[in-house]
Amino acid sequence: MLMMGGTVAGGLASADQGKAQNALAQVDAAYERDSATQQADRILRAARTQKGTARANTAASGARLDEFSLGAEHEIDMLANQDAAMTILTGKRRAESTELAGRQAKRAGDNKFAASLFGAASQGYSNWKGAKKPVDPVGDFYYSGTRGMGD
Repeated sequence: MLMMGGTVAGGLASADQGKAQNALAQVDAAYERDSATQQADRILRAARTQKGTARANTAASGARLDEFSLGAEHEIDMLANQDAAMTILTGKRRAESTELAGRQAKRAGDNKFAASLFGAASQGYSNWKGAKKPVDPVGDFYYSGTRGMGD
């Protein structure tokens, strides 16, 4: 009976551990998303600074500020937006991967708990079935084929 209780308690501990790992994974995933968003904001701020520097250099050179002279600004803007989008996408994928690992840890803990319940039920059934078996020492002696003299 104690073995059955220990088996179930071990499975319950595994289920609790899986839930805790899933909760931690959710927190880590939120951190990944927030971190990616902050990094994308830093990229866009740096791009605005570079665009301002490029425009100032263009104006200082005496060139007209038309579409051709502002090509560098457009390229800076395009590349910064691509970098920011890739940073956010990478953060999102990392977060999804972390969430998946958390869900799998929870599922593994739940499966271990279910297995412990089935194992405990099997142990209980075996013990119950063994206890119900009638004991017939005389019949066992006569039908076992031994003489009982050390053979």
